Amino acid sequence: MTEANDAVKFKSKLKLTFADQATEKDFQAKQLNLNSRLVRLTMFVAIFLYSVYYFVLLPIQTINYQTTYSTVYIIIVLHCVLFYTFTYHRLYASHSLSYNALSTIVISTGILVAVYRMPSLSNMIFYSTGLPVAAFFILFGINWAHALLLTLLYFCASVMAILLTHQPIIDFSFGLFNLFGFFVIASIAGYMLERQKRQVYLAERNTNQLINSLEDSKKQLLDLSIKDGLTQLFNRRHFDEIGVLKTNEAKRLKSSIHLLMLDVDFFKPYNDLYGHPAGDKALSDIANTLLQTLRRSTDLIFRIGGEEFAAILLGDDTANLNQITQSVHDAINALAIEHTKNPIKKQLTISIGVASLETPINETFDDLYNKADKALYLAKQSGRNKTSIYQKPSYGT
Repeated sequence: MTEANDAVKFKSKLKLTFADQATEKDFQAKQLNLNSRLVRLTMFVAIFLYSVYYFVLLPIQTINYQTTYSTVYIIIVLHCVLFYTFTYHRLYASHSLSYNALSTIVISTGILVAVYRMPSLSNMIFYSTGLPVAAFFILFGINWAHALLLTLLYFCASVMAILLTHQPIIDFSFGLFNLFGFFVIASIAGYMLERQKRQVYLAERNTNQLINSLEDSKKQLLDLSIKDGLTQLFNRRHFDEIGVLKTNEAKRLKSSIHLLMLDVDFFKPYNDLYGHPAGDKALSDIANTLLQTLRRSTDLIFRIGGEEFAAILLGDDTANLNQITQSVHDAINALAIEHTKNPIKKQLTISIGVASLETPINETFDDLYNKADKALYLAKQSGRNKTSIYQKPSYGT
């Protein structure tokens, strides 16, 4: 990400907060789970290391500070145990960074107790604890501004603890310098880490948006390839492909498959009389009516020509087909689209041809299509606005 983009994305170069509140909220939500796992791991490691030192290494040393070590151990370990448990509480999620900062203060307090009670070991304490405490800034996910503030507070508190021991502060200058250096470096590292995390978040978000955009484009291209632009029904190409697949599926399932061919009666005169925009609207209305009438999940509806539609149905018997086609006629008639050049009814009507392949199926989808086309031709020749069901020819002896 370029500096120009950073200026746009962040409120300022120093305040690493996204200018967009929704983006900032989403980032914090995504970081919470990761930060919580890091905090738990940190607390577990701290408990383990302090316990090893207290129970294994301390007993073999000759330094007579057992009571002080016990006090520090209790403060730090008890806090780690309680805070580890608290990360699972719902209150932790809403103010996690504040609680993490407070946790660092509590741990630091334990260290300052050790400095106050063991002034002769203060330099060693600063050397041995400065880096781990500084590491907490990063592991706890504390932002760099909070880390720098905690650095100043801890440094001032360390100076105060030394002054309370009535020891010359110059004797601890090198230890304090190292301690302060650890914290400043940790603050800078925290700044760089947080900046990087936010850049990675933006990169991942942009990548996901690009993937989603590509998926949407892919879906749109697929729709364009299989759907009719005017009616949004499946087109002739998809009709030819899906018809073969559904016929094979019916054979495999030992079911029946039915094909309805629907043609708008006297549509060319309608276009000539009312104009092509009115014709397009009429076709769209008919398409919507078919979708509302043939609405089972297995019903597939297509526009296969100018004013010609088709529907593939699975599993219905002949009696149901009669009811279905009658409901289609009723729905189209209910539209009451005026057509004064229709000699039958003075409104738009449709003719339907129906053909079926019953189990066991030994024929192809082309055979089914030819039968339905013949039935449609018969419906139109016998008066239109009716349904004709294909009957297998019978031959006399």
